[in-house]
Parts: sequence; C-alpha cells; structure tokens
Amino acid sequence: MATITTNKTPIEILKEMKKDGTSIEFITINGQKVGMLGSVNDADRQAALKALNDAYVASNGDIWEMMTKLAICATMTENNIEPDECVKVHGVDVIIDYNKKKAYTMDGNEVANCDDMPTMPKEGIKALLIARAANHI
Repeated sequence: MATITTNKTPIEILKEMKKDGTSIEFITINGQKVGMLGSVNDADRQAALKALNDAYVASNGDIWEMMTKLAICATMTENNIEPDECVKVHGVDVIIDYNKKKAYTMDGNEVANCDDMPTMPKEGIKALLIARAANHI
C-alpha cells in the first residue's frame, strides 16, 4: 500500500484481493473509498497520489470540492486544453486557453474562439472570447 499523508487526512491506495484471486486498488481518504485505479505503473500511481494530495490541499480538505477539481482537470487534459485563466460569463465559469485562442466551459465544451484573428494581444483575445462566449451561453 502506498500512502501520502497530508496535514489532516491520509490519502492512500488500498489493494484488496477479490474472490477470483485478482486484486483491485482503491483510492481512500480517511479510510473512505473515493475511487478505483485501473492497471497502472508505479510512476502513474505516484502521480495520481500527488494529484490527489494537491487537490486536497487546494480544496482545504473538502472532499467533494476536491473530486470536482480533479474531474475538471481530467476533462481539460483529455481535451488537450491548457487553461490560462478562468472568467465568469453570465455566471458560468469559462476557461480561456490563449495559445489556442479558445474559450471552454468547465466540462470541456468550446463556447468561443478567435481563430479568425491572426494577431492580437492577450487582452484583446480575452475581451473577444468573453464577448463571443456571452453570445453562446
């Protein structure tokens, strides 16, 4: 079992044997199962523990907030989104990726882009993305 202990809560990977002789690994916080790992190598396992620990610290120990932050990060990674800034548009959190000149909702859906603007300063990209996102949301 691998363990990282934060100031308040241990985050662990718990290996359990199934009846058929195979094992399954669960992520636990305070002994409560919060997720399951698939077949991963040690480097990925340690990276998962670090991400959990970082998210736990960032959410001040609120497990639900932590899991939400991890889900958002996973969505951004899966969609190759590199969030640079988060802004509110009509009360909705919108992520801005300046390199791609695009804006996304937290679930990874594109709501605006400035592909038609070849050269523009960062402030201009931000203003245009917010205006275009406002029309979409």
